[in-house]
Amino acid sequence: MHGGQQQQVASILSKPTAMVYTPPSEKIPSNKINVVVQGAISAEHTQNTLQSIRQYLPEAELILST
Repeated sequence: MHGGQQQQVASILSKPTAMVYTPPSEKIPSNKINVVVQGAISAEHTQNTLQSIRQYLPEAELILST
């Protein structure tokens, strides 16, 4: 992977996402959440990203879109 691709992957992973406030009393269970990871696959970043999502949302559906 060359520098331009690495910058692109880093840019995609660092972009802010839409956040919706949910009061603590109304937590959404992870089995009700779907996560889409979109962009070029990076040996360094993709695996770390998916592992992090799985850690915090263990029952969420993960979709890897390339």
